[in-house]
Amino acid sequence: LSAPWVLTLYPGILSVRGAIGGLFCGRISTGLHLGTIEDRFFGNTREFNLLWHEIVVISLESSLMIGLVASLLGFFLWKVTFLDFISIISLVMATMALSLIFVPPITMAVSILSFKRGLDPDVIVYPIMSTIADIMVTICYIFVLSLFFSFESGQYIIWLVDSLFSLFTLLILFREFRETDFLRAVKESFLTLIIVVFIVNVTGLTLFEISEAVHSRREMYMVYPALIDTVGDV
Repeated sequence: LSAPWVLTLYPGILSVRGAIGGLFCGRISTGLHLGTIEDRFFGNTREFNLLWHEIVVISLESSLMIGLVASLLGFFLWKVTFLDFISIISLVMATMALSLIFVPPITMAVSILSFKRGLDPDVIVYPIMSTIADIMVTICYIFVLSLFFSFESGQYIIWLVDSLFSLFTLLILFREFRETDFLRAVKESFLTLIIVVFIVNVTGLTLFEISEAVHSRREMYMVYPALIDTVGDV
């Protein structure tokens, strides 16, 4: 009730994380088929290392974009303050940072397992990972919100996570800025994510409108993300 923007951020975080996951799944599947990515976790190819670095940079970019657009919408709808703006950015960044710890390794595991068993990663990986990623991102978001609203020191933990995320991304950019393929992939993804972010903020407003309409019918909150996820799998 005190922060209605929390609800509007949720579909945006899910959808953008799904878009980044789709990019990651597609590139891994193609790499496994072509042999530019090998079916092992450690000592993999340069192509895989670049892909992982791209995902980190794109995750930070998308976090900032989601926060900025959501804040602009929130300014007109709920008169969010500058402190709210900082809170929105920090919550999204922390959620995306934590999701990076869990989602890409699981994606790689599913890709390797399906590929070694003779299954087509193009068909298997994304539908599985789309659902798993939504669950993991939801858990990360709830955890971050719990830190933010439960006790004051929780906000410092969130800022620490954001700082480490930003520092790690800057180190990647410093290391890879001469790599042509890396820069091209980041630029192309950035343009795509700009469009995605504007769309998903509309879905966030839709969820807020749903919450206004259904009131105590909490099962509606279960249907909405499940519907988004299932259509995304298809």
